[in-house]
Amino acid sequence: MADYSMWLLEYAHVPTQPISSVMYGQHNQGVRELVFAYMVLKGEGHVIMIDVGLDPEQDDVARRYVQRDNVVDWQSPQTVLAKIGLTPDDVDTVLLTHAHYDHMGNLMAFPNAHFYIQEREYFKWMWAASLPKKFQNMNMAINPNDLQNATTLMLNGRLTLVDGLTEDVLPGIDLVPAYDGHTFASQMVVINNASGPGKGVWVNGGDIAYVRGNLTGVNN
Repeated sequence: MADYSMWLLEYAHVPTQPISSVMYGQHNQGVRELVFAYMVLKGEGHVIMIDVGLDPEQDDVARRYVQRDNVVDWQSPQTVLAKIGLTPDDVDTVLLTHAHYDHMGNLMAFPNAHFYIQEREYFKWMWAASLPKKFQNMNMAINPNDLQNATTLMLNGRLTLVDGLTEDVLPGIDLVPAYDGHTFASQMVVINNASGPGKGVWVNGGDIAYVRGNLTGVNN
């Protein structure tokens, strides 16, 4: 068990996300706001981010995806982290839930961080990128520049590929994979907090669950 303070920070949002895209079977039920966010943990001598968002100002592919998906009001990590008294340089660890462009799209903004992602997630998206053009629709949320940046970080000793359940990757933090669902190997970050206002076990599931209704069911 450990003691982390936790912040969930919005960096952009989609004001008109079709409800059917986040709730199974809810076709023609209108639209809702969808928040784009990452989490920051501070404690045990670490500043940790869960996912890193994206950067449409520096990446042409991300800019096209943002326009396609109607993502608005984007803010840089410098702006967002400043709201809780941090800078990107303060982040020493990044735990990536999965490789989609809105989660892994800003790797190079954190010069002092070491990154963790599931081995299967990395290698299977590299495989998917190699498929013929007729299969490329499956890559609609993958930015090839992100895969290239991840490879660069790995070759420089700054990215670790984990294989399956990884306990205590940092004090009190476990990585739990969820295979062949949202992506090839999304991972949940389980935070075991021993004390303080956040006492208990917290789970950041990335996009394994988008909205409350994914856990409770419709109208609950």
